[in-house]
Amino acid sequence: MSHPGIPYEGESRLEQLRYAIILAVSMLIPPIHSLERMEGTCKRLIAKNPKAVTPRSFLADTYRIYNKNEAACFEYEELCKLVPLSAKDRIRFAEVLFRLKNFDRVIEVSEEVVAEHLNETNANWYLAMSFMETRRYAQAAKYFQRSISSNNSKGRYKDYWGLGFCLAKAGQDKEALEAYKSGLELNPECGEHKQNITWVQSRLDQISDENHNLVSLQETNGTPPNPPPI
Repeated sequence: MSHPGIPYEGESRLEQLRYAIILAVSMLIPPIHSLERMEGTCKRLIAKNPKAVTPRSFLADTYRIYNKNEAACFEYEELCKLVPLSAKDRIRFAEVLFRLKNFDRVIEVSEEVVAEHLNETNANWYLAMSFMETRRYAQAAKYFQRSISSNNSKGRYKDYWGLGFCLAKAGQDKEALEAYKSGLELNPECGEHKQNITWVQSRLDQISDENHNLVSLQETNGTPPNPPPI
């Protein structure tokens, strides 16, 4: 659970500490992590001080953890009215919005994070997936590339899958083929990657010159590539 580290006029440092202690105790009393008890405690504190950030942040993150996404979304939106969210909380908010398939809002929140932290892996991933889901493939490819380059494991193979898919949809077949091949190196057993490589290679083989860079899906043999699973 996190809450903003800098108090503002609606919550003093002393109140912030007091709320944190109350919430920690509520969380750890057996049965630990009781949703009902944590929810009740947060709501009581918010009722006493509607401008308090700490209990509302705790409540939003509790709902996120328990997949109560509509409730979490409401609390994060209320937090946004009170104080600018930390990068960590904005990423958590983006996670909730992504689960709700509110992709335009995911993009808005995640772009705020990458404006400050260009190579933040999760924010770039949410941007890539949300642009892909809204069929803005060139933009999605850009953020898949960032997610890959910022990932310490040299890129998750599904990121390469997404990158290859978006590049293929944008008509960049050669680049798509390289992305799929990179993904296959990370997961040699991935049958979908092998199918995607075969399909893109088949499409490339049909291109005779620069005037035929885009071959329709109907003209290409095999099964067109699918986007990576969420």
